[in-house]
Amino acid sequence: MEKPSTEVAVLGLGHLKEDLICGGEGLQRTGFSVEEELRSKSKICANVFCGAGRECAVTEKGEPTCLCIEQCKPHKRPVCGSNGKTYLNHCELHRDACLTGSKIQVDYDGHCKEKKSVSPSASPVVCYQSNRDELRHRIIQWLEAEIIPDGWFSKGSNYSEVLDKYFKNFDNGDSRLDSSEFLKFVEQNETAINITTYADQENNKLA
Repeated sequence: MEKPSTEVAVLGLGHLKEDLICGGEGLQRTGFSVEEELRSKSKICANVFCGAGRECAVTEKGEPTCLCIEQCKPHKRPVCGSNGKTYLNHCELHRDACLTGSKIQVDYDGHCKEKKSVSPSASPVVCYQSNRDELRHRIIQWLEAEIIPDGWFSKGSNYSEVLDKYFKNFDNGDSRLDSSEFLKFVEQNETAINITTYADQENNKLA
């Protein structure tokens, strides 16, 4: 004798989901109506607040929990995220942040603008210790040459004052000279620029 088959049907005006089991057990109810589920969820999640990109859901135990939004509304209002990615709307951005577990903020409204890659204008210059020593020596000589002794009726300028004057002329206010500022400083003296390195001297001897 064949075993009775199991069919799923929707009975009644309440849209109840039932399992029809042909046999001695008769009709058994296995689900709740959609309306009942919505009312139950609305009641349980009434006082639950979930952050952006998350929504309240009901666990199997009937307890509220916050989960990442399953699906955002498809309204189109593109925004650019702080991760450089364009999203259809705010909801999609916060949902992605929730799913990836990362912190993504709205950078600005609209599509993200393509960032132009800035290529260096020139290759960095290799500076050896011998070059630095020679440059330091010539800069000191240059600054010492600008020292003015005190006169009978006028005040001169010592080494620290000369150095401080040049430093303030080329510093952008951060109390340090970067490579471009230092280059402008050195360019004030041709002697400091025209440095013949030790390596060049050795190469000339070998030539």
